Amino acid sequence: MKKMIFLVTVSLFIICSSSIKAHKEWVHQYIIKQAYLLLQNQYGQMPPLFDSYFRDVNGNFYPYGEPSHYSITSTFGGAWAEDHSDVVFGYCGFPIPFTECTSVSASHFWNPDLAPYSLNSLEYTSGQFENAFRKAEILWAGNQDLYMTGPFSFLYPSKEQTALVAQGFSPTQVYLYMKIKYNTLPDLLKSRRYYITVL
Repeated sequence: MKKMIFLVTVSLFIICSSSIKAHKEWVHQYIIKQAYLLLQNQYGQMPPLFDSYFRDVNGNFYPYGEPSHYSITSTFGGAWAEDHSDVVFGYCGFPIPFTECTSVSASHFWNPDLAPYSLNSLEYTSGQFENAFRKAEILWAGNQDLYMTGPFSFLYPSKEQTALVAQGFSPTQVYLYMKIKYNTLPDLLKSRRYYITVL
């Protein structure tokens, strides 16, 4: 009987270990909302440009969950996307239902005791991966394709949808993947202007 209880316990631990070891994407979105509320409590009303990265045009916080095309450039969209796929190095690519890609978070980390461009190796994964220092450097400099997993749809009428139709893309299709490019991160944050290079 003790052996059976032990085997069931170990089996449950193995089955649930990915949930035990990590939290889901919405947790990062919750933390961002709480950080915003703390800032607002400390400093009062936030400047409109800063506020726009946390709230929609109606002043509401973006909802928890997978971002839409219009919230992907918000902090809520980024908080979800960073655990869902690796936009810089493309680790994991397309999500596969009922599976969890263990290397999606590989570029979240950097050991500062090693060289700035040292590679990461993570428990439960095989191989070595680019580190967070390199990822931040690429995101800051811009001008490189970033891998975005969808689904994405473009509401009509919008500048994006009009431009896509002019390039021969379907105005009603939902896209599962796209690559975007922007000039620099400060420019993206100020203008919210990015370019779709692949759909």
